[in-house]
Amino acid sequence: MQVIGLCRFSYPALGGFQREHKTIEQRKAFLYDTARLTHRLRLFQSFNLPSILAQTDTDFQFLILIGDDLPIWARECLHDLTATADHIKILSHPPKTHRQIAAQVILNHVDATHSHSIQFRLDDDDAVHRTFVERLKNDAAAGITAYAAKPRFALDYARGYAIRPTAEGVHAQELVRNLWTPALAAVFKTSAKNTIMNFGHHKLDQHMPVISDWETPMFLRSFHDENDSASARELDRFNFAPLTPQQQQ
Repeated sequence: MQVIGLCRFSYPALGGFQREHKTIEQRKAFLYDTARLTHRLRLFQSFNLPSILAQTDTDFQFLILIGDDLPIWARECLHDLTATADHIKILSHPPKTHRQIAAQVILNHVDATHSHSIQFRLDDDDAVHRTFVERLKNDAAAGITAYAAKPRFALDYARGYAIRPTAEGVHAQELVRNLWTPALAAVFKTSAKNTIMNFGHHKLDQHMPVISDWETPMFLRSFHDENDSASARELDRFNFAPLTPQQQQ
Protein backbone atom coordinates (compact mmCIF):
# COMPACT_ATOMS: atom_id res chain seq x y z
CA MET A 1 0.00 0.00 0.00
CA GLN A 2 1.12 3.51 -0.77
CA VAL A 3 1.20 6.20 1.93
CA ILE A 4 0.97 9.90 1.02
CA GLY A 5 1.12 12.77 3.50
CA LEU A 6 0.39 16.42 2.72
CA CYS A 7 1.59 19.53 4.53
CA ARG A 8 0.46 23.00 3.47
CA PHE A 9 3.25 25.44 4.38
CA SER A 10 2.00 29.05 4.22
CA TYR A 11 0.34 28.29 0.90
CA PRO A 12 -1.80 31.28 -0.21
CA ALA A 13 -4.93 29.30 -1.03
CA LEU A 14 -8.20 30.74 -2.18
CA GLY A 15 -10.26 29.80 0.86
CA GLY A 16 -9.16 27.25 3.42
CA PHE A 17 -8.42 29.82 6.13
CA GLN A 18 -10.50 30.89 9.11
CA ARG A 19 -8.79 34.27 8.98
CA GLU A 20 -10.28 36.09 6.01
CA HIS A 21 -8.56 38.52 3.65
CA LYS A 22 -10.28 40.65 1.02
CA THR A 23 -7.63 40.06 -1.65
CA ILE A 24 -4.98 37.47 -2.43
CA GLU A 25 -2.38 40.22 -2.09
CA GLN A 26 -3.49 40.83 1.52
CA ARG A 27 -3.30 37.11 2.22
CA LYS A 28 0.21 36.88 0.82
CA ALA A 29 1.31 39.91 2.82
CA PHE A 30 0.07 38.16 5.96
CA LEU A 31 1.49 34.72 5.17
CA TYR A 32 4.84 35.96 3.85
CA ASP A 33 5.57 38.42 6.64
CA THR A 34 9.20 37.78 7.64
CA ALA A 35 8.54 37.45 11.36
CA ARG A 36 5.61 35.08 10.77
CA LEU A 37 7.53 32.89 8.31
CA THR A 38 10.48 32.72 10.70
CA HIS A 39 8.14 31.53 13.44
CA ARG A 40 6.43 28.96 11.20
CA LEU A 41 9.77 27.57 10.07
CA ARG A 42 10.85 27.23 13.69
CA LEU A 43 7.63 25.34 14.53
CA PHE A 44 8.06 23.14 11.44
CA GLN A 45 11.65 22.38 12.39
CA SER A 46 10.71 21.66 16.00
CA PHE A 47 7.61 19.47 15.59
CA ASN A 48 6.48 18.43 12.12
CA LEU A 49 9.80 17.69 10.44
CA PRO A 50 11.45 15.64 13.25
CA SER A 51 8.40 13.39 13.41
CA ILE A 52 8.49 12.80 9.66
CA LEU A 53 12.25 12.16 9.59
CA ALA A 54 12.03 9.77 12.55
CA GLN A 55 9.46 7.41 11.02
CA THR A 56 10.34 3.74 11.49
CA ASP A 57 8.99 3.11 7.96
CA THR A 58 10.26 5.67 5.44
CA ASP A 59 8.55 4.08 2.44
CA PHE A 60 6.06 6.91 2.00
CA GLN A 61 5.77 10.31 0.34
CA PHE A 62 5.45 13.55 2.27
CA LEU A 63 4.40 16.43 0.05
CA ILE A 64 4.92 20.03 1.17
CA LEU A 65 2.72 22.48 -0.72
CA ILE A 66 4.04 26.04 -1.02
CA GLY A 67 3.16 29.10 -3.07
CA ASP A 68 5.13 29.66 -6.25
CA ASP A 69 6.19 33.05 -4.91
CA LEU A 70 7.15 32.04 -1.37
CA PRO A 71 10.10 34.29 -0.46
CA ILE A 72 13.33 32.79 -1.72
CA TRP A 73 14.98 32.73 1.71
CA ALA A 74 12.08 30.67 3.14
CA ARG A 75 12.03 28.34 0.14
CA GLU A 76 15.77 27.74 0.46
CA CYS A 77 15.40 27.08 4.17
CA LEU A 78 12.74 24.44 3.50
CA HIS A 79 14.93 22.80 0.87
CA ASP A 80 17.94 22.80 3.19
CA LEU A 81 15.93 21.26 6.04
CA THR A 82 14.56 18.45 3.87
CA ALA A 83 17.47 17.88 1.47
CA THR A 84 18.54 14.56 2.99
CA ALA A 85 15.05 13.01 2.96
CA ASP A 86 14.17 11.35 -0.33
CA HIS A 87 10.58 10.79 0.78
CA ILE A 88 9.92 14.54 1.23
CA LYS A 89 8.97 16.57 -1.83
CA ILE A 90 8.37 20.34 -2.01
CA LEU A 91 5.78 21.41 -4.58
CA SER A 92 5.12 25.02 -5.57
CA HIS A 93 1.84 26.17 -7.08
CA PRO A 94 0.12 29.51 -7.76
CA PRO A 95 -2.93 30.38 -5.62
CA LYS A 96 -5.84 28.02 -6.21
CA THR A 97 -8.89 26.86 -4.28
CA HIS A 98 -7.64 25.12 -1.15
CA ARG A 99 -9.38 21.75 -1.38
CA GLN A 100 -9.04 21.59 -5.16
CA ILE A 101 -5.27 22.07 -5.27
CA ALA A 102 -4.63 19.92 -2.20
CA ALA A 103 -6.67 17.05 -3.64
CA GLN A 104 -5.01 17.39 -7.04
CA VAL A 105 -1.52 17.31 -5.52
CA ILE A 106 -2.37 14.02 -3.81
CA LEU A 107 -4.00 12.49 -6.90
CA ASN A 108 -0.95 13.43 -8.98
CA HIS A 109 1.15 11.19 -6.74
CA VAL A 110 -1.14 8.19 -6.45
CA ASP A 111 0.59 5.14 -7.92
CA ALA A 112 -1.87 2.80 -9.61
CA THR A 113 0.50 -0.15 -9.19
CA HIS A 114 -0.60 -0.20 -5.54
CA SER A 115 -4.01 -1.51 -4.57
CA HIS A 116 -4.73 1.24 -2.05
CA SER A 117 -3.62 4.73 -1.15
CA ILE A 118 -3.37 5.74 2.53
CA GLN A 119 -3.54 9.51 2.84
CA PHE A 120 -3.01 11.93 5.72
CA ARG A 121 -2.56 15.65 6.21
CA LEU A 122 -0.35 17.29 8.81
CA ASP A 123 -0.10 20.97 9.72
CA ASP A 124 3.40 22.45 9.82
CA ASP A 125 3.24 22.91 13.62
CA ASP A 126 1.91 19.43 14.49
CA ALA A 127 3.61 16.04 14.79
CA VAL A 128 2.88 12.31 14.67
CA HIS A 129 4.40 9.36 16.52
CA ARG A 130 7.46 7.88 14.86
CA THR A 131 5.59 4.60 14.23
CA PHE A 132 2.68 6.37 12.51
CA VAL A 133 3.39 5.22 8.94
CA GLU A 134 4.20 1.69 10.08
CA ARG A 135 0.92 1.49 12.01
CA LEU A 136 -1.04 2.95 9.09
CA LYS A 137 0.06 0.11 6.83
CA ASN A 138 -0.62 -2.61 9.40
CA ASP A 139 -4.03 -1.27 10.44
CA ALA A 140 -5.05 -0.48 6.86
CA ALA A 141 -4.37 -4.09 5.88
CA ALA A 142 -6.87 -5.26 8.49
CA GLY A 143 -9.35 -2.57 7.48
CA ILE A 144 -9.20 -3.54 3.80
CA THR A 145 -10.38 -7.03 4.74
CA ALA A 146 -13.10 -5.73 7.07
CA TYR A 147 -14.39 -3.11 4.64
CA ALA A 148 -13.76 -4.83 1.31
CA ALA A 149 -17.17 -3.73 0.05
CA LYS A 150 -16.62 -0.07 0.99
CA PRO A 151 -14.96 2.47 -1.31
CA ARG A 152 -12.98 3.99 1.57
CA PHE A 153 -12.47 4.02 5.33
CA ALA A 154 -10.54 6.07 7.87
CA LEU A 155 -7.98 5.37 10.59
CA ASP A 156 -8.24 7.69 13.58
CA TYR A 157 -5.54 7.60 16.25
CA ALA A 158 -7.40 9.69 18.78
CA ARG A 159 -5.04 9.85 21.77
CA GLY A 160 -2.33 12.47 21.83
CA TYR A 161 -1.23 15.76 23.32
CA ALA A 162 -2.47 19.28 22.95
CA ILE A 163 0.73 21.29 23.30
CA ARG A 164 1.51 24.90 24.00
CA PRO A 165 5.01 26.02 22.92
CA THR A 166 6.22 28.68 25.37
CA ALA A 167 9.42 30.52 26.17
CA GLU A 168 9.81 28.16 29.15
CA GLY A 169 9.41 25.04 27.02
CA VAL A 170 6.53 22.89 25.82
CA HIS A 171 3.44 22.64 28.02
CA ALA A 172 0.95 19.86 27.30
CA GLN A 173 -2.23 18.01 28.15
CA GLU A 174 -2.82 14.39 27.20
CA LEU A 175 -6.29 13.83 25.78
CA VAL A 176 -8.52 11.84 23.44
CA ARG A 177 -10.14 13.72 20.55
CA ASN A 178 -11.84 11.96 17.66
CA LEU A 179 -11.20 13.14 14.09
CA TRP A 180 -8.59 15.74 14.87
CA THR A 181 -6.36 16.33 11.84
CA PRO A 182 -3.03 14.95 13.12
CA ALA A 183 -2.78 11.13 13.16
CA LEU A 184 -5.93 10.84 11.04
CA ALA A 185 -5.78 9.04 7.69
CA ALA A 186 -8.14 7.76 5.01
CA VAL A 187 -7.69 4.68 2.85
CA PHE A 188 -8.82 4.73 -0.79
CA LYS A 189 -8.59 2.32 -3.68
CA THR A 190 -6.07 3.79 -6.11
CA SER A 191 -8.81 4.03 -8.74
CA ALA A 192 -10.71 6.52 -6.55
CA LYS A 193 -11.09 10.12 -7.69
CA ASN A 194 -11.56 11.45 -4.16
CA THR A 195 -8.86 12.10 -1.57
CA ILE A 196 -8.81 12.86 2.13
CA MET A 197 -8.91 16.54 1.16
CA ASN A 198 -12.37 16.13 -0.38
CA PHE A 199 -13.87 15.65 3.08
CA GLY A 200 -13.93 17.81 6.18
CA HIS A 201 -11.84 15.99 8.76
CA HIS A 202 -14.43 16.48 11.52
CA LYS A 203 -17.12 14.90 9.30
CA LEU A 204 -15.23 11.89 7.99
CA ASP A 205 -17.50 9.55 9.95
CA GLN A 206 -20.44 10.81 7.87
CA HIS A 207 -18.79 9.62 4.67
CA MET A 208 -16.91 6.44 5.57
CA PRO A 209 -16.38 3.88 8.34
CA VAL A 210 -13.81 4.97 10.91
CA ILE A 211 -11.50 2.65 12.86
CA SER A 212 -10.52 4.45 16.06
CA ASP A 213 -7.64 3.71 18.39
CA TRP A 214 -7.09 5.63 21.61
CA GLU A 215 -4.55 3.50 23.49
CA THR A 216 -1.21 5.02 22.47
CA PRO A 217 -0.49 8.75 22.21
CA MET A 218 0.09 9.25 18.50
CA PHE A 219 0.14 13.00 17.90
CA LEU A 220 1.05 16.47 19.07
CA ARG A 221 -1.28 19.31 18.14
CA SER A 222 0.06 22.81 18.67
CA PHE A 223 -2.02 25.61 20.16
CA HIS A 224 -0.57 29.10 20.07
CA ASP A 225 -1.58 32.68 19.44
CA GLU A 226 -0.79 32.45 15.73
CA ASN A 227 -3.05 29.50 14.89
CA ASP A 228 -5.25 30.31 11.92
CA SER A 229 -8.13 28.14 13.07
CA ALA A 230 -10.41 28.52 16.04
CA SER A 231 -7.72 26.78 18.09
CA ALA A 232 -6.18 30.19 18.72
CA ARG A 233 -9.34 30.99 20.63
CA GLU A 234 -9.43 27.62 22.40
CA LEU A 235 -6.32 27.95 24.53
CA ASP A 236 -8.35 28.30 27.72
CA ARG A 237 -10.02 24.94 27.12
CA PHE A 238 -6.93 22.98 28.07
CA ASN A 239 -5.06 22.42 31.31
CA PHE A 240 -1.58 22.92 29.96
CA ALA A 241 1.24 21.97 32.31
CA PRO A 242 5.02 21.55 31.99
CA LEU A 243 6.04 18.16 30.66
CA THR A 244 6.81 15.42 33.13
CA PRO A 245 10.04 13.42 32.55
CA GLN A 246 7.91 10.58 31.18
CA GLN A 247 6.13 12.93 28.74
CA GLN A 248 9.44 14.39 27.65
CA GLN A 249 10.61 10.88 26.72
